Amino acid sequence: MFGIIRPCRHRLSERLHASWMAHLCGLCLALRDDHGQLARTATNYDGLVVSVLVEAQSPRTADRRTAGPCPLRGMRTAPVARGEGARLAAAVSLALASVKVRDHVQDGDGVFARRPVAAGARRITRRWDRQSADSAAVVGFDTGVLLTAAGRQQDAERAVSAGGPLLLATAPTEEATASAFAHTAVLAGRPGNARALAEAGRLFGRLAHLLDAAEDRRDDEARGLWNPLTVTHTSEAEAERLCRDAVHGIQLALKEVEFTDRALVHRLLAHETGEAVDRVFGRRGHHACANAGTSPPGTDPHAPSHPDHSRDVRKPKRPRSLIPGCAVWMAMACTCQLLCCSHDDPFSRERREGFCQRNGCDCCDACDGCSNCCGDDGCCSSCDCCDGCSCGCDC
Repeated sequence: MFGIIRPCRHRLSERLHASWMAHLCGLCLALRDDHGQLARTATNYDGLVVSVLVEAQSPRTADRRTAGPCPLRGMRTAPVARGEGARLAAAVSLALASVKVRDHVQDGDGVFARRPVAAGARRITRRWDRQSADSAAVVGFDTGVLLTAAGRQQDAERAVSAGGPLLLATAPTEEATASAFAHTAVLAGRPGNARALAEAGRLFGRLAHLLDAAEDRRDDEARGLWNPLTVTHTSEAEAERLCRDAVHGIQLALKEVEFTDRALVHRLLAHETGEAVDRVFGRRGHHACANAGTSPPGTDPHAPSHPDHSRDVRKPKRPRSLIPGCAVWMAMACTCQLLCCSHDDPFSRERREGFCQRNGCDCCDACDGCSNCCGDDGCCSSCDCCDGCSCGCDC
């Protein structure tokens, strides 16, 4: 699993957590149903935002189906999202995963430097390009917009290397996410929302690109790889400022969007984006969970109260999710999150804590009552285990 939006159940009400999990599982199953088992490795936390946006704008009742038992849900059934939103999210996720893998094949990164692996990866990307285009066409979206934008990435990087501004490097990503966000308004039957959602998507793409660059900066410098922050001599403070400006811009854009139910969208895009910036740049201005001091031995007592599994298992760069063993990585990350953060799991608290300690997850020690004092909008007004709403909303 990868992505900048990684909410823990302790920051979501029960209703919002159930909805978020429904969209996550819905994205995974849509990838499987439309594109095959291997495509499920393209499941990511950010892609499900597309599905959430469609449902949040739709005047219709949420479209759910009951999925069968899954090992990552402790062999339990669950209601999962389906329909046009899930299919659009799957098509977008698959197209962008194809672009990412192709980039690493061209750069010869890691295992992709080996000819047999590179040849297999090229075949996969060609198939994924075709499959994502076919499934996106069913919901009226053209993934060619995403692929064209990605094709300009190398030109943008060369322009930045030649002395251009930093944001030239993020422009292709911004265009791709803007088009995906705007199309959710079309699917939901609210074309008037398209402009504001395109702006929110553009800034979300910028934020994702900058956070990825900030996380990889030290590793890229050590390996001599291209990084936009290094090439433009952008300081950490300036990179953080740009990220926080993007978060603020997303919040402003969302205020112009007409939603049927904005609660989960507001939580993910107005709050969790800020949490992502805090996580990457090491800011801890918000209140930790009440029991954070009892984190497992060897963990940072000041660490965020949600599980950051990409760090826990020291997962390398994103395209490695396609190499052999990807199912093991996904199983470790997802199983740990589901067992730790599910409110109705069959494990006792002691067994959950033992499981999580072995897998580097400290979310079990967060306060159990957090979601009870947080409303469905995800904002706290009186509890001391969550940070309150700081985006200027009325919640």
